[in-house]
Amino acid sequence: GRGFSADELVGQVVAEGVTHVMLPPSVLSVVDELPGVRVVIAGGEKCSPQLAGKFPGARFVNAYGPTEGTVCVSVMAVDGPVSAASVPIGRPLSNVRLYVLDGRMEPVPVGVVGELFVGGSGVARGYLGRPGLTAERFVADPFGGVSGGRLYRTGDLVRRWADGTLEYVDRVDDQVKLRGFRVELGEIEAVLTRHPGIRDAAVTVHENRLIAYVIPADSEAVNNAALREALALSLPEHMVPATYLVMESFPRTPSGKTDRRALPAPEAEHAEYESPRDRAEHILAEVWAEVLGVERVGVHDNFFELGGDSILSIQVVARARTRGVGITPKLVFDHPSVADLATVAGVEAVRAEQGIVTGEAPLTPIQTWFYGLDLPDCDHYNQSVLLDAVGVDRDALVAAVDAVLVQHDALRLRSDGTRLWFAEPEGQGLEDAGGRTLDDVQASLDLVEGPIVRFVLQPDDRLLVTAHHMAVDGVSWRILLEDLAAAYDAAADGREIDLGLKTTSFKQWATRLRDAADENEIAYWNAVPVTEFPVDHTAGGNTLASADTVTVSLTAEETRAVLNDVPAAYRTQINDVLLTALAQTLAGWTGQDTVTVALEGHGREELFDDIDVSRTVGWFTSLFPVALEPGRTDPGEALKRIKEQLRGIPRRGVGYGLVHDLADLPTRISFNYLGRLDAPGGGERPLSPVMTDDGVLFGSQARSVEELGETRRFHVLEINGVVSEGVITFRWTYSRDLHEEASISKLSGLFLNNLRALIAHCTSPEAGGYTSSDFPMASLSTKKLNRVARRFRAQEGK
Repeated sequence: GRGFSADELVGQVVAEGVTHVMLPPSVLSVVDELPGVRVVIAGGEKCSPQLAGKFPGARFVNAYGPTEGTVCVSVMAVDGPVSAASVPIGRPLSNVRLYVLDGRMEPVPVGVVGELFVGGSGVARGYLGRPGLTAERFVADPFGGVSGGRLYRTGDLVRRWADGTLEYVDRVDDQVKLRGFRVELGEIEAVLTRHPGIRDAAVTVHENRLIAYVIPADSEAVNNAALREALALSLPEHMVPATYLVMESFPRTPSGKTDRRALPAPEAEHAEYESPRDRAEHILAEVWAEVLGVERVGVHDNFFELGGDSILSIQVVARARTRGVGITPKLVFDHPSVADLATVAGVEAVRAEQGIVTGEAPLTPIQTWFYGLDLPDCDHYNQSVLLDAVGVDRDALVAAVDAVLVQHDALRLRSDGTRLWFAEPEGQGLEDAGGRTLDDVQASLDLVEGPIVRFVLQPDDRLLVTAHHMAVDGVSWRILLEDLAAAYDAAADGREIDLGLKTTSFKQWATRLRDAADENEIAYWNAVPVTEFPVDHTAGGNTLASADTVTVSLTAEETRAVLNDVPAAYRTQINDVLLTALAQTLAGWTGQDTVTVALEGHGREELFDDIDVSRTVGWFTSLFPVALEPGRTDPGEALKRIKEQLRGIPRRGVGYGLVHDLADLPTRISFNYLGRLDAPGGGERPLSPVMTDDGVLFGSQARSVEELGETRRFHVLEINGVVSEGVITFRWTYSRDLHEEASISKLSGLFLNNLRALIAHCTSPEAGGYTSSDFPMASLSTKKLNRVARRFRAQEGK
């Protein structure tokens, strides 16, 4: 039939003179009273403490038991207030044995969560006609002492109190893995139902996010923020839902239990979203959305789980500061949610020269390294982008280019190999191709006389922007293209161009950089071992003419996992993951436990309190060696090892070039992750980057192979990674005179395999954990931390 309503149920109880009832808690929760009933038995679901006190005239009993254990195996008579999150399920009935076991079928300590197994006289023989399921759920009894005895695996998680009482926690299949943590949905529901404003609650995971469904205790509206703050007092952050959907009732299964699968999916715009509450949060959320290319950002979203990285954090800092919110990249790392970051942000007063910067400065370590390459044509070391210029207003573009040349002093840099100086902006601006090819334009830069950057309109309605590497790096291109687009939009709309206050000039940075040298780091860098890598041809030369490239890519889904899912498991950054895969690959190739790789970093470290280069164009790149020892272990352990090794690098490697000659690097393999190089939104606006065969950002070609043919390459193998159009691609550049293409193809393939193994592991239920760098104040070694983790692993559900 159709079943009873609450009023009809009570009417039937009264009409039949019922004195004992046994009903699911979800049914009892909607019944206001049970006249004449002396014993109320709840069963079939977790029972809240409020429900136990709802019928003061009756004795309340919480019963537990699966059908496979002959309906009931334990009971708990409630004689007073219950302080636990839910009413315990009590102790076993006569002739019933209950065991709380871990995954190895070993008893867990008192207070530790484990799976409940039922033994004794009431255990069924199995499932009729289903031998496979019987073997899975009815297992050999290692404790009963009876030959052939079996235990029933309930799939329920419980914990045993010191007095032997059992507390139901959740279903095993309601235990989910979320952002690297095991989460008990039932534990969240229990805390929710203890809230005075909530009568009933259910929690599900939707699109990797926690969604709470609540039935209010009264007609008052549920305040999401207040409810979230209340839960945060009892639950860790990763178990606190940010989205709460109010319902009048829950869908039920035929047995009266809450049907989780029938709960409505949250609308996309409400999933895990809490809007900004003040000006700082509004600015930060807006900036994050722009930089990360997402529709919007809630105040509790994690920057790195949305795909953020160290390079993108610099963009966040720069954009936030132009809008009056002062933060640093370190603050973004330490406070990765908008809500937390806003509490430590300040009002920024930029202390930088705002006029046109001229004068001299010393070469930086990376610029000195460049001149040490002994290239036959130092003017020809360029980077370029092509921008879509279809339909652009030429006058507006002229104004935009002029504004950018004034704003960014490094675009007027000059150098003779011993020093830097900065010229006036006169004589530079937008140009027409005039019959010049892309290569012609790229070959026309001049470090001494200038210009070192050109903006050239091509006949096919594309704008070529080419700049000498002495003046730009990967971060600089993002700044440059953003400012060019913003200036053009303003000019095209008839508005005054305002690119905001300048940050610290490259001239000032280069002048101050020598003061950052730390002799205490010398011993650390000297201890980095030299690594020799195998070659196919020992007599071959490593020349520019012999250079070739093997390109490999992950799929779009794998890329999304690397950027968004993988970092949460072990609180890693994208470079930790990529370098773990690389270290495993190179260790296998060389047969060595430790391999040394030269890393390129963005170099914009916080070395001085009064220096801000977050929106400064220039070549800031740091180059430094790092010894990687992944160990011969599983992917998770390897990732944790590499993470800690990278965290141990002093000042992210920026100091190496200040105390060492970069030409003396103890390795000839380099790795550089450039981050995302295509702007969110693609070609939807004027001056959007155009994808070429070499990517969005591409280098110039030599004027002729003969001219540069005998020029030696610095690195034997260069690995560059970049995300473009949603796919991460790795370019392995090598010398054909040293390595066969098949060797590099095999090596790059092994790298992808190792990377995929890391993705599979980090997105699996068993992944997750901490390393010592996660607790900088605790002074715990990883060994001690692992010992602590093992002690509490069962409680955390690890």
